[in-house]
Amino acid sequence: MANLMGALAMTCEEEFACDEVYALLDQVAEAAHRGEDVRVLMPLVQKHLDMCPDCREEFEGLLAMIQS
Repeated sequence: MANLMGALAMTCEEEFACDEVYALLDQVAEAAHRGEDVRVLMPLVQKHLDMCPDCREEFEGLLAMIQS
């Protein structure tokens, strides 16, 4: 219940859905790999990654592939 309340508190009017974030993950991972601050470049994507464990896992896997 606390997790749900925390997630609700973090919601805002402008948000990306998983499919929107998924479409941008390659760009986000490449920017992160170059050392760019994704929180500044794509704040709505970063906010979604902070809240969504599935998208975050996909992002981290993609970033790991790029880094290897």
